[in-house]
Amino acid sequence: METVIIALIFVGALGYLGRLVYQQFWGKSAGQCAKGCGTCAALPTEK
Repeated sequence: METVIIALIFVGALGYLGRLVYQQFWGKSAGQCAKGCGTCAALPTEK
């Protein structure tokens, strides 16, 4: 019984981490800063 509980916790943690990675690279706000307003990408990057 303990093995089943530990396995469920482990699978849940993997799902959570997978969701974070997915949102980081392919989610709606991919490529934006942490605020999500989109103004950081509009700033010039040239010196």
